[in-house]
Amino acid sequence: MAHESGRVKTQFDFHPSPGNHIIWYGRTWIRVERTREKQMVDLHTGTPWESVTFTALGRNRQIFFNILQEARELALKQEEGRTVMYTAMGGEWRPFGFPRRRRPLSSVVLEAGVGEKIVDDVKEFIGNPKWYTDRGQNSQVLAPHFQEVVGIDISECQLAEARAVPGYPNITYRKGTAEDLPFPDGSVDLLTAASAAHWFDQSRFLTEASRVLKPRGCMALLGYSDTNMRFHYQDCGERLNHIFQEKGCPFELAVDVGCGSGQGTVLLAKHFTSVVGTDVSPAQVEVALQNAKEQNITYRQCVAEELPFSDSSVDLMTAMSAFHWFDRPRFLQEAHRVLKPRGCLALLNYTTIDMELSYPDCCSHSLNEICKEFYVALQPYRSPHLGRSSIELYREAYESISYPDKEWQECMLVERSMPLSSYMGLVESFSSYQALLRDDPQKASRLSQGICQRLMSIMKVTSVETEVVVAVKYFYLLACKPQEA
Repeated sequence: MAHESGRVKTQFDFHPSPGNHIIWYGRTWIRVERTREKQMVDLHTGTPWESVTFTALGRNRQIFFNILQEARELALKQEEGRTVMYTAMGGEWRPFGFPRRRRPLSSVVLEAGVGEKIVDDVKEFIGNPKWYTDRGQNSQVLAPHFQEVVGIDISECQLAEARAVPGYPNITYRKGTAEDLPFPDGSVDLLTAASAAHWFDQSRFLTEASRVLKPRGCMALLGYSDTNMRFHYQDCGERLNHIFQEKGCPFELAVDVGCGSGQGTVLLAKHFTSVVGTDVSPAQVEVALQNAKEQNITYRQCVAEELPFSDSSVDLMTAMSAFHWFDRPRFLQEAHRVLKPRGCLALLNYTTIDMELSYPDCCSHSLNEICKEFYVALQPYRSPHLGRSSIELYREAYESISYPDKEWQECMLVERSMPLSSYMGLVESFSSYQALLRDDPQKASRLSQGICQRLMSIMKVTSVETEVVVAVKYFYLLACKPQEA
């Protein structure tokens, strides 16, 4: 029970166990039978299916409606004058914690303008119910793009709600499980799972997806940011890569522009007949050549705006953490020239100020406050060419590309385990740290060593080779050159 002061008092309620119970209500004896299905569970919540049956002597059926109405009123009374918080659980929203005492928005500490933006967003949401009804469900979003859309769910209740929405004649719904889909081999163009794949048996679902998808069919798994789900979707991505590698793709030429030492270039080798890495720096090209092992990779020194390839000759052009250094308009023109019709441009980068550390039995917040101090100390040395945030440069490029088939993704989280020394080396490779190092080597060294020592102190370790988990937020744009271009 939540008091006006915000203090919460725990209250225990008696819930009858499965079985038969006799209660006295409204001057009538009623038998309550609670049964639970032991072999089946709701895959969205993990709870067993169960039912409650009321049986009373007499002809007064109204007594059952009275019980339900009274229960409803008691439940609403507990929430009266308070705000109920909800969180996403599988395919539905569930109450989260206790109902909160209402308080004026002005009493919440927020940055200037944030409170007003929240109020405006809520008003817009309340004032546009049809817009959200039409677009809020994944199956309905797909309807304009396919001749037939089929929604699958294990819950009859969820299916009934979906079928009740009018206006989608090409959508049908079927009851079934994700691991046993009712479609023949090679019959599906697109298979999606929106905020649901984390409830599936991963291995069986991915095998089933591979079976029903057409050659060149696509699979899309959508989730939201959650600590436990990060590992799941990373695992799903690795498994999907394995599945589609088995299908094979006849791609000829990939070009990695601004390849540096070739760390990203080598990832393309197994997917293309030939891969070329280019960089303006002869020193970087020399390092890449020294590390080259794949027979189908070559490296060339050239500027990004004048590539040594003929018109319409490249299947894929990538720039990994490099595009922001180019003359961007000229590079995009050059990319258009050398790409084949239906060739793809992929620009990838990560947000340096959002990298986060975690270590077992250690407060992640304390670790990342120190990391933020490191990033803030380097901010004055950031190149003016990059502006305040490089993500804005990539977003502007995305908007300037006229190709109709393009995609923008702003938050793709990747987690990797590495020694603390490797994390420090990664930050020291930033252009801002290198600028500080050139300006004042001693200051740069003191800053780096001080940050490292403080991190080790929080972790309670003595070796910089201690493994930590580094979470990096990537963003990317993809653009496919039209066939007629």
